[in-house]
Amino acid sequence: MERALIACDMQKATDFYRDFLKQHELKQITVTTNPAEVRRIISTEDVDICIIHAPFSNANGIDLAKDIAEKTAAQVILFVKAEFAEEVSEDVLPYGILTVERPINKQMFRNALTFSAVANERMRFAAQTIAKLEKRLKEQQTISRAKCVLIEQRHFTEEEAHKYIERHAMDERVSRMEIAQEIIDYYEDW
Repeated sequence: MERALIACDMQKATDFYRDFLKQHELKQITVTTNPAEVRRIISTEDVDICIIHAPFSNANGIDLAKDIAEKTAAQVILFVKAEFAEEVSEDVLPYGILTVERPINKQMFRNALTFSAVANERMRFAAQTIAKLEKRLKEQQTISRAKCVLIEQRHFTEEEAHKYIERHAMDERVSRMEIAQEIIDYYEDW
């Protein structure tokens, strides 16, 4: 994790969060005191972790945390007074938001950061896996479409179309996807 957003309207708490995050090697830390500004920032910038010190003077912070969790891949840690922690935790848990009690226990904060880093890494890995699978699916769709074009235009059987694409890919030392795209492009001009 590198990029953090701190949403807090109390200077002493903001300083504590900033110092703590710097000690734990977060490099880019943005601070805001306004929930509307938080929403603007998350709509234009990627953030790995968002620290919310609730409540704000003009908002409770819970809706903001939910909004961030729904709209971004950022890990959200919500700091609330101990007397409200259990109730708030039950409310935000379905959104994947971590709740930490105030006054702040540094070990709990450290654990929440560690957990957030692990979750962030797993989400990044999942996103990479999804991207690979989407690419593979697109390739398979293109190859299938090229086979259909060969069946329709050249009256090949499915097996003949498959072998044709395979053979040309090997002969030209390119991927089956490239041959399939060439076939589609050629016959689309007809």
